[in-house]
Amino acid sequence: MPTLAELSDVLGDDLALVGAAPPADAPLTGVHVSELRDPRPYLSGGELLLTTGMSLTMQTAPLQAYATMLVGHGIAGLALGLGPVLLEVPEVLVRVCDEAGLPLYVVPEPTPFQLVARRYWELLAAEGRADLDVALGAQRDLVRAASDRNPVTAVVRVLASALDGWAAHLDPDGAVAAVWPRTSRSSATQVSAEVRRLRAVGPHASATFPFGEMDVAVQPLSRAGRLRGFLATAERRPGTARNRQLLVTATSLLALAVELRHAGVLRRRAEREAVAALLLTGRVAAARELAAALSLDPPPSSARLVLTGPIGRDAADELLDECERHHLDVWGHWTADQLRLLAAPDVIPHLPTRRTGSEASIASPTVSLSAAMGPALATTLRGAERILAGLEVGAHLDLQASQSPLDQGRRGWLALQALGRPELEAAAAAYLRHHGSWERAAKELDCHRNTLRHRIATIHQQSGLDLDDPTSAAGLWLARLELCGSE
Repeated sequence: MPTLAELSDVLGDDLALVGAAPPADAPLTGVHVSELRDPRPYLSGGELLLTTGMSLTMQTAPLQAYATMLVGHGIAGLALGLGPVLLEVPEVLVRVCDEAGLPLYVVPEPTPFQLVARRYWELLAAEGRADLDVALGAQRDLVRAASDRNPVTAVVRVLASALDGWAAHLDPDGAVAAVWPRTSRSSATQVSAEVRRLRAVGPHASATFPFGEMDVAVQPLSRAGRLRGFLATAERRPGTARNRQLLVTATSLLALAVELRHAGVLRRRAEREAVAALLLTGRVAAARELAAALSLDPPPSSARLVLTGPIGRDAADELLDECERHHLDVWGHWTADQLRLLAAPDVIPHLPTRRTGSEASIASPTVSLSAAMGPALATTLRGAERILAGLEVGAHLDLQASQSPLDQGRRGWLALQALGRPELEAAAAAYLRHHGSWERAAKELDCHRNTLRHRIATIHQQSGLDLDDPTSAAGLWLARLELCGSE
């Protein structure tokens, strides 16, 4: 809206300031003509009041009451039209208005009040057109930014400039993914607590709250009910309708850009999932060839297997999304409500926690991902699935870290299976079944005792298992019953 000073500048001598009280630098809400002694019922505040002085008594006391009433109601200024009633501005009126702080103007004869009102509405219309041009220009800039090579960063930068504040794209955990200007990163980081609260409410929750001298708005970026992140903006008070419209546009464009980028992530993830499926079935050479053909980084030379279940596809995708955000190199494969992850040993401690609280998980010891050890990986997977099926809801078992006799036995038997030599596994089973009796174990295996001794020694050399240690033997036997089935 135009100010009273701007209206006076446009009209010049047709609306001249005659008093000493300066006009306020505030929007002029209207121009109103009234000869009433008390026009307040027809005024909302912020207007310029035009009068010929027909109902005014040019005496100090009545004029003081009149001026005080107008100032108390928030009237922007008083304009006296000369001609019909008064030929000049009374000095008493000038003095009273100055004392009350009411700007006093004169509309000379023969200037009609209609000219003042017309100029006001012309200014208002021109300002509206200018605002519309600015708004449309900002909207065009946002749309153009959305087609940039890096649309998320471009939209954030354009929005921050249009708001004359800052804007930030936050990931679903509240971490700052992009912010403009860059000097506002610390401010954007401070809104993460509010983001965590919004996550608990749901993917469609938004919030506004004061932040120093600015107001912050946080909008979710979600598609099809899935939360992809947040848009946080800060602008100085008071906010404008134009800025609110820009925020709606930017939120829609960012949600689309993030979703399109995530679609690319999902395509790449599907390729990695195909490689992981080959690895988990023991076809390591084929998996490495497929990774090379798809221009993927090669799988690690050794890895640990993590099984989580039961877990749905959506929850599995959320867990894999979190791994992506934290730059954790995992090879995931979901099937039959079970998520299987292959990751380098140093990645395992940093894996995100379970999604729903209703699943259990197990982490295997480190296994080689060489072509020669492919069948051993498939065997480890089958064993881990058997162990997972027996875990309680919410339990997590790290076979590499646990020191319980049973878990040591599980770890040992999986290592034995990983050797890929069935005759060694059969020798260990017979030796344990017959409590270390060479005669009875050799008879069961239909081999010479020396052959059995050689196999048991080979087991100790290649896996480190001590079948004669009572605690170790007990854990190994229980693990074998679990992993291979009871007899």
